[in-house]
Amino acid sequence: MYTASTVTAAPSTVRLPRSKYLQVTAIALVGFAISYGVMRLLDDSLHAKRQMEFDKAVNSVVARLEQGTTTYENVLHNLDALYRNSVQVVRDVFELYSTVPAESNPAIRSIGYANLVSEAELGEFVFYARSERYYNYRIHPEGKRALYAPVLYLVPYPKQSAMVGYDLLSRPEFAEVITRAQQLRSAVATEVFPFRRDTSSLFLMIATQHKQRTDEVLLPTAHSRFDGVLFVEIDMKEFLRRSLGDSVASDRNIEFRVLDHWSERSPSVIATFAPAGASFGSRPEALKAEKLLTIADRRFKLEFQSAPDFTSGIENYFGLFALLGGIATTLILCGFILSVLSGHQRALALADRITEGNRRILEASRDIIGTITLDGKWQSVNPAIEGVLGYLPESVIGSLVTQHIANEQARIQFLSALSKRDVSNHVNLPMLAADGTLRWISWKLSIAADEQIAYVVGRDITLEREAQAELELRTRQVQLAEQLALEANASKSSFIRRLTRYLRSSLVTTLEGMHQMVMSMDASDNRQLQFVKLANESSDRLFAIVSDLLDAAHDELNGTEHAVQLEAILRQAQHRYRATDGMCSFIERSVAGSALLNVEEQTAVQALTHLFAALTTQLQTGSIEVTTIVNTQEQVLEVQILAPYAKHVAEMIQLYNRHQRNLVEALADDQNDILFRLGLVATQIRRMGGTVSVESLGDDGGNVALITLPLAVS
Repeated sequence: MYTASTVTAAPSTVRLPRSKYLQVTAIALVGFAISYGVMRLLDDSLHAKRQMEFDKAVNSVVARLEQGTTTYENVLHNLDALYRNSVQVVRDVFELYSTVPAESNPAIRSIGYANLVSEAELGEFVFYARSERYYNYRIHPEGKRALYAPVLYLVPYPKQSAMVGYDLLSRPEFAEVITRAQQLRSAVATEVFPFRRDTSSLFLMIATQHKQRTDEVLLPTAHSRFDGVLFVEIDMKEFLRRSLGDSVASDRNIEFRVLDHWSERSPSVIATFAPAGASFGSRPEALKAEKLLTIADRRFKLEFQSAPDFTSGIENYFGLFALLGGIATTLILCGFILSVLSGHQRALALADRITEGNRRILEASRDIIGTITLDGKWQSVNPAIEGVLGYLPESVIGSLVTQHIANEQARIQFLSALSKRDVSNHVNLPMLAADGTLRWISWKLSIAADEQIAYVVGRDITLEREAQAELELRTRQVQLAEQLALEANASKSSFIRRLTRYLRSSLVTTLEGMHQMVMSMDASDNRQLQFVKLANESSDRLFAIVSDLLDAAHDELNGTEHAVQLEAILRQAQHRYRATDGMCSFIERSVAGSALLNVEEQTAVQALTHLFAALTTQLQTGSIEVTTIVNTQEQVLEVQILAPYAKHVAEMIQLYNRHQRNLVEALADDQNDILFRLGLVATQIRRMGGTVSVESLGDDGGNVALITLPLAVS
């Protein structure tokens, strides 16, 4: 820390000539530029090497897949050549040419031939199929269609016998591909789809040419000059695995996935290949490439990216190491030059001025500034401690800070702040001054773990704390006064209701008596008749007034009280108690949970929550025992709540019992809002027509509350 004179005077004696600073700056810039150039050179060299290895691995995979594609397409073309060069191909010839490719290529699930048959030719076709030794031949799925494409020949048989007779035109995927095969007059491929439950299949198809048909009409309206289709069913994932073969060394450097790339749809992932322990995912640092694989007329997109291990390793940081090493070397060199130029005298002069400035600030500050060890002992302190707490600096150095902290809880808070070892902590603590008064000090602790000390700054906030406490007291008093006013209003309404009921009952009796008098009196006596008439009118008006008062008193209470189960009230109150960090558990003994109470539910829940919190304030363990007794004679429910004994709670209970008539004024002596909560409980219970009493039974008995609540009239 510096004073104004220190900050302005020090540079005039230690500032170097501008030319020296320019020289050092030029050296630093040259060193930084060289370091950056070396870093870029190493990074570019590494990237070029990896790109070459990556491209080699990609081309190897693509070449193997293209070779595998050619193998499977040749199977279809060989069969097509057989049909072009033959007048008719029977089952034995078809199986002779198809069995070897099907058995030698595990990815081929089936090789087959399907005729295009109209509905009129269906019977003749089935007869021919059965003559080819498919004795149970039938077309499935069943249904009438204008044109059929049932499978006639199939290899391997009988392993795939379920496919024999299957109508390819019954599935939209095959109908579209057969039409495309006729139009293109070349090999076509379906999309990859789960034709079987366990396989994602790809069908290669080619239309065979009939020697006698000449019409050019396409599917699905009638026959064309193509009388059938050859197809090869390929297990796509097995095809990819077989085409790739055994893994080569370059395969460990890449991972890729195969997508069905079709212009009419968004690409879908067919298979993903990655080294053991890796998975295909988006990584910004990975090398990427895309290739297209063509099978018949369908294109598949191959997305490649480098494996995680390929782009990792210590070589990634060679460039950074070179940059950091160059920067560090440059900074060390520049620092050495500046140190030599500055000289020993400049350092001494600057140190003297800094020391003097810090001393003046410490002496002039009104805040307590000092250092303490990490075990809580004063090491040094400025004279402000005498003005704030009344202790001489010499008397506190070497003593424990906790000796001057007012209570045990604050001591624990202070020691906890020291033990955190954070860079900066802030705590507000009550401190005992030399004259015995209580002073609130706001401490800011900066921990220097290497030096094993803490730098502390303490500011007197006693006035702020007193103002805050006064404001909180006024707020609590207003809240309690509002509850007392609500209680008084409820009592007034209840009194008026009872009074008006009594008056109305008396008036009814009086009116009945007057009617009897009228019936028995002399009708010729006008004076008596006039008197009775006036008395009757007055009684009617008085009866109406009393009825209005009763209705008004009833409206004030209407809707606020209804039958509520005790179980629901207790569960809500316990939940709210735990939500406010209540630590005690609950034990229910003989609790009449099904009892119906004539109370306002939320008011009862709030009252019990406040009571639980008041009886267990600052308790970390223990249990709250709840016992109930149903008093049918007085139509009330008696609730006993027993909490563990706590001295500070017992003192507040005694204060509450002494000042029940002036609770608002007694809040000035409240601790931890216990008295305030007890006052709220009392007003809320009385508003619902109940009673409450709280007593302390000592260390052995605990603190107990007795409550009565009205039962609902059944």
